[in-house]
Amino acid sequence: MAAPKWRTSLNRFSGIYAIFFEIMRAANITVGKPGRFCFEPGTYAYVGSAQVGLDARVARHFRRRKATRWNIDWLTVTPACRLIGAVLLPDTAL
Repeated sequence: MAAPKWRTSLNRFSGIYAIFFEIMRAANITVGKPGRFCFEPGTYAYVGSAQVGLDARVARHFRRRKATRWNIDWLTVTPACRLIGAVLLPDTAL
């Protein structure tokens, strides 16, 4: 399968992104150091940034199997979470 167009065109950019996901049923989820939270069913957004490799950062968040490094990772590996999509805003002032 060919890499998505955004993967090949944004690999050198820094920037910000928003990931949209749905919690399909109430779930108690441990979110790294902040601890355990109860997430009610609904649609959520996570906003993050990448100093370099904007595309790689977002692609990583969309993988189910990964080390839990960022708070969003704790959510996206949970079976109750369904990823919907992302908006990437590269810093094109390079």
